[in-house]
Amino acid sequence: MNYLELNLMKINKKYPHICMELQKHNYDPEVYHFSRMESGLGNVEYTLPSSSPQLLFENNDAQLELALWVQSLSDALSNHDHILLYGLGLGYHLRLLLDMYPNKWIYVYEPDMDLFITALINEDLRDILDHPNVKSMAVGISMGQRRQLIFPICQLAQGTCSVVRLPFHYKTRMGEIQGFQQVFDEIVTEYKINQNTLIRFKDIWMINRFNHFVTNLSSLSLFQLKGMFQNTPALIVGSGPSLELDINWIRELKDYCLIIAAGSSVQALLQHGITPHLVVVIDGGPVVENIFLVPGSEKVPLLYTPSANYKATDRVNAVMFHAYDDTDPVTRYFFETDKEEPILRSLASVSGTAVQAAVYMGCSDIIFAGQDFSFPSDKHYSNGVAHVHEVHQSRAISQANIWVENVSGSSNRTTLPYKILLNKMEEVLSWFPEVNFINTSKLGAKIEGTNWVPIEEIIDRLKNTNDPDPDRFEKALVNKPRRYNPTQIEDIVNKIKRIAVEIERISEKTRKILRLLRKLEELSRTNPRKCENTMVVVEEIWSSIVDGEIFKTLYEPLLPEELQFFDNHLSRIISEENIHDKSKYFVMYLGKIVREIIGIQPKLEDLYRISIERIKRSN
Repeated sequence: MNYLELNLMKINKKYPHICMELQKHNYDPEVYHFSRMESGLGNVEYTLPSSSPQLLFENNDAQLELALWVQSLSDALSNHDHILLYGLGLGYHLRLLLDMYPNKWIYVYEPDMDLFITALINEDLRDILDHPNVKSMAVGISMGQRRQLIFPICQLAQGTCSVVRLPFHYKTRMGEIQGFQQVFDEIVTEYKINQNTLIRFKDIWMINRFNHFVTNLSSLSLFQLKGMFQNTPALIVGSGPSLELDINWIRELKDYCLIIAAGSSVQALLQHGITPHLVVVIDGGPVVENIFLVPGSEKVPLLYTPSANYKATDRVNAVMFHAYDDTDPVTRYFFETDKEEPILRSLASVSGTAVQAAVYMGCSDIIFAGQDFSFPSDKHYSNGVAHVHEVHQSRAISQANIWVENVSGSSNRTTLPYKILLNKMEEVLSWFPEVNFINTSKLGAKIEGTNWVPIEEIIDRLKNTNDPDPDRFEKALVNKPRRYNPTQIEDIVNKIKRIAVEIERISEKTRKILRLLRKLEELSRTNPRKCENTMVVVEEIWSSIVDGEIFKTLYEPLLPEELQFFDNHLSRIISEENIHDKSKYFVMYLGKIVREIIGIQPKLEDLYRISIERIKRSN
């Protein structure tokens, strides 16, 4: 096997997100010219469009150049346990950092895809790709890759680290280096908001997921609508103030489009006598229950994710579709019976979920109405949308201190959460370059990746090119069976029933860890060798817990803050060489998280019991 094949095997195992990025990239072998120096080290030459060629190493004494580089970093790295390396080059700089700083954790970012592939082809990088101190790696400039790099820094280093850069990138990518800090700060902010959301809704989401076990078994799946609307445009309706200007036109569009209500917009549509073909719900909080208090809302076909409020879906008396997302390990573990089930990417937006569903159903033209992501004329929602109390709406508007460009070229006020939602929506649109996205909002924020077209013009176009068919969605539902057959249902229910056994097994292991931890302090003074051996046993038991599927599925989502605290101190435990201090850290940090794991066991046992009772009642 050649270097490329060997390196890719390691990458696919540890960094599958990089493999996915490499598959999409069109490698240009002419960008970098590789050569081998007399010392045996490699070098690359890069020719900028408007300047002389640049070399990774300026002279043949690359080892001296590397030594001088790492020596220049000593002051900057002395006070940090975590290093972000901007640039991989041919791997020599990273290998040197790993040798010089064996107790520091490193996060590697190579923005240049062609340089990364050149390195994979010409160098054996397996030792550094698989090194335990390399905690994350990303390539390219997509936001998804940068999240793969920076989220682990937030998890393990609380979002702070020393940033070091390859001298080569100073010469070739200076503008991008300067802009990277802003991107870094934005992703750290996004991570903090995500974590706050996880902490705030962790219990609610888990309750909804368990209560939806029975709903998932009886509902249809988004999979069953795959590609069924290939020649039908989708109109995704949001709840923004601009909806008022377009809502009367939407009535005419129903004959030509698949009308998808994103959450609360179903209220405004029904108030104007428009019944959408489908309403999408992902919100797990109690506010979503208000959506289905509007007469007729319970009769609209529903697409839900299992984290959505189960009390709301319980009220629906229409056909329901489930869709699983990548932030829900619970449902995926118990219900992912095959690889055909679509897994949507969750970006905290019901409209983003609706976009992915529409694309999956085959819609190549997707139109937005009422998608404003801002507060035009200091208004939060369209008339008729009443799921949030006016006091809360006013509070949100009063906190809007960020300005975004609107569709008219001027600016609207918005909040940081709405700005992040806008950025995430634009990212979702970038995943589907083959789809034509149209924004009809006359008041809202400008959405990158869309063309702005007034809704009146869209109606004229469709009337001239499409045949009216107001019942197209109903026709697609004819003779649709439940997603799971009796054998699959039996397998799923049996898997759910094993939860009780798995919870008890974890409980026994955590109690054993606590018993061993109570002995460490005395052993560290009286018998250091036995203390060290005991810590090895504790580590083995701990690994058997956290590496198990049930722990990742049920416990991790309920302990995001607690596990974050433990991860933040993990490097301290690992690097400590004094046996007494190490045992103290074991008791302090590992003991804390173990007690927290034991503390949530009654909650999981109750959820298991309730889910089984709901399944029994449905039979």
